[in-house]
Amino acid sequence: MPSQATYHKPTITEEQRVLDAYRAGRADWLAVAENNSVNRPMVYRIAAQDSVEVKHRGARRGT
Repeated sequence: MPSQATYHKPTITEEQRVLDAYRAGRADWLAVAENNSVNRPMVYRIAAQDSVEVKHRGARRGT
């Protein structure tokens, strides 16, 4: 038995489904998120940023 719970990170496709439901003004967009295994804090972040784009992290430093 693992000592820590495993975390399922939603795919960009799952996040995009939630964003599409939010943009369409569907009343059940939170249910769409729940059915796609996207947790509530992430849902509100997606709605606030209006994007599911993965930001580039780590880059070569300038000289």
